[in-house]
Amino acid sequence: MKAKMKDLPIMFIFLTLILAGGAFQFPQVQVQEEQPVIILTNSNGEKAENFRVMDSVFGSFSGLLPETEYTILVMRSDDKELTRSILTSDKRGIIPTIALWWDIGVEYEKSPVGKLDTDLLSRYTYRCLVQHKDEAVAEVPINVMSLDESGPIVYSSNDKGNPLNMFSHQQENVFITGKNFPPGVKLHIHVVSDRHSWEIGDRLDEPFDKAHTEKVVTLDEEQQDFTTMISSKTDLSIGAYDLVVEYETGEYETADSIIDSHNVIDSVYSIGFTISELEPYPPQPLEPHVEAELACQAPPQDPGTGTVIGAPNPIYKDFFGASEEVWLAVNPHTGGHDYSNQNGRLYVVYHRTEAQWLDGTILSDVSGGYETVTVQPGCANYNYTRIWSSPTVRDAGYDVVVDFAPFGVYDRGQDIVDSLDAKGFVVPTLWICLDSISFNHNTTSNNADAMNIRKNYSEDVPVPEWVKAQETHPAAYIKNKTITIKAVFSAAAGVTSAKIRAAQQYGYLGDALQTTVSFSGGTSGAVSFQVSANTPNDIRYFYQAWNWYCEDINGSGGAEVLLAGTKNRIYNVLAQPQSPWSTSGQSEPWTDVLYKSTIWAWGQTTPEGAADKITRQLFLNVGGLYDTYSGAPSYGYGGQFYLTNFLNNIPNIGVVNCYDMGKSLVTFSNVVGCGLSYRYSSPFGFLNCINAIGRGWTNNPFYDNPMVYPEPIVPGDWGNAEGRYGFANHAFGSIGDNIFDACLTVDTDSDPDYGPPFTETWMIDEPWTGYKIKVVDNYPPTNTGYPSTQTFSIQ
Repeated sequence: MKAKMKDLPIMFIFLTLILAGGAFQFPQVQVQEEQPVIILTNSNGEKAENFRVMDSVFGSFSGLLPETEYTILVMRSDDKELTRSILTSDKRGIIPTIALWWDIGVEYEKSPVGKLDTDLLSRYTYRCLVQHKDEAVAEVPINVMSLDESGPIVYSSNDKGNPLNMFSHQQENVFITGKNFPPGVKLHIHVVSDRHSWEIGDRLDEPFDKAHTEKVVTLDEEQQDFTTMISSKTDLSIGAYDLVVEYETGEYETADSIIDSHNVIDSVYSIGFTISELEPYPPQPLEPHVEAELACQAPPQDPGTGTVIGAPNPIYKDFFGASEEVWLAVNPHTGGHDYSNQNGRLYVVYHRTEAQWLDGTILSDVSGGYETVTVQPGCANYNYTRIWSSPTVRDAGYDVVVDFAPFGVYDRGQDIVDSLDAKGFVVPTLWICLDSISFNHNTTSNNADAMNIRKNYSEDVPVPEWVKAQETHPAAYIKNKTITIKAVFSAAAGVTSAKIRAAQQYGYLGDALQTTVSFSGGTSGAVSFQVSANTPNDIRYFYQAWNWYCEDINGSGGAEVLLAGTKNRIYNVLAQPQSPWSTSGQSEPWTDVLYKSTIWAWGQTTPEGAADKITRQLFLNVGGLYDTYSGAPSYGYGGQFYLTNFLNNIPNIGVVNCYDMGKSLVTFSNVVGCGLSYRYSSPFGFLNCINAIGRGWTNNPFYDNPMVYPEPIVPGDWGNAEGRYGFANHAFGSIGDNIFDACLTVDTDSDPDYGPPFTETWMIDEPWTGYKIKVVDNYPPTNTGYPSTQTFSIQ
């Protein structure tokens, strides 16, 4: 079934309720047997107590009475009710994540143009209140920061800086407004196609993103805010877009098209703005019926709290199993109408044809009670509303209706229905569900499947990596492999067979080829699917998204239906990771390290190329400062490397020595299969001028020690007698006898043991003989030891 709407099809807002009200008296909190728990999250999907201006508040609720109706309010300290939602808990006593307060500080009227009023916002305090039968059972404060405390923000706007996130195609210019940026900085403003989510390390220059445009704005020395046109009427096609601002804040923090902690994103999960073929205001004349896709697949959730994990775009579908939850997502700009801020009831009703959908038809919910929410303005493609936790089998199907006042009857031309002649969704007698997908389905080999990995020292990566309505987990592959995956399906008791396949939506692995799946006792067991493409030939991570389809249930020849949409992060490496990594236990490759290494070595096809990139990143961008007092390690002596501490401290790892940098280089390089050895040379000797990590040029690296002459540069013919000291020993990585050193660069001009001037040279893929000549100052004479190979473990 296809929606017959002409609005932007990928700007989705899900529902929560805003109900203007009069004075409200706070009742005493009623304590029930199990105290309810409210978890608030922000628009980045993070648990939060403090919320920035233009952020949004989402809440999930647990510890409630099962299958019970609750009212959820956002209240202001002057007793004004800001939002109201009436929702029903499931059998576990959980109400999963729903939007409570959208775009904090922005006031919307009928048009999509908003007004940012932070003065009004700062006059009050706020809280979330849960009621049952008009008695309060739980509450938590919502702490709203001031505009100054909120840090840099960016959003799409009109030319006056008013928030606006929907633009008419070829009729309106798109402006970008930013606030609270550091004065005088250079800003690189990127417009990119909407991504499902953003994380540190994501690239802005993905080859599939044909919409990527960039504009550079330099702020004046006292300027912190700006409004600038980013796109003329004809620049962007119909679609959804995100905004990302890179700004240069220091010597090594430059615009590199890679998301880092200094980037500002309009929204990590939801859509930034849209270009629509319809004029956003005034509304277009309404069609006789307003029809749109509404029923969708459940998002991943924490099973204990109901908190939605991440924010995937809704996957609309018409075929549900009796073991699936049915959720709803609605676009506030549907059928030429702006539903923003309107209260709505969500009904599941028995299916009617278009001829039966008469104006004034009484609406009778069959899912156990309608939900009451509010259509939020703007875009919220991760704010789902669950409308049925245990759907009942019915071949005749159901329709879903969003009912606006007057409530309880179908108002033709106003209420939204999914769908008319077609069924909104069906829970057939012969239903099938996708339950799980395993990428690493053979833990003793990775010849045709994913590697054994873990998140970090203490946390495993669960297998299966995809489980219905739960958090998804990553997988990791070796390059250029032919692979299979395994999936498990559940089904109605009468199902014996079906043809099932998965079509790639994006990624690199291709389709999962159609397979005839047999069922016994309502389950398929683990079924192997051949994937059509080999794994990529270079280092990278990517998201693999499939839509899963089934047909020909029990040989009936029935039409193909969508079962589910899935998405997993995939890491791709050159070879099986080498020491200190292994294939079992705590030294299985950590995804916390894979994530950084695949970003740093992105696109490399050789060990040397990858080690080159990782060496530079470790030297430049993790915040290392060479120990100029004694050259002592901070992350482990001898055979230990405290990798967990090292990771936790990035990008400010602090004082380090060559052991720390050598071990980190081997660790981060070998997780992507570079095959580096950890090498140790003793004795080492006096030094030519080196640029020690984080410190600058020196030929006397321990100048902060009172036993040493207190200057970093001393005459090149000085020895210990004059107070000059070199390295007693030194550590680094190597491929064969070619050295990679992340602790230093060297001066290679005509007078390398003194300066300035200096000619800086990286010690990357440098043969040992050349490395020794360039780094070691042989006057006074030095007998540098050939480097031995050492091993270490991680923790």
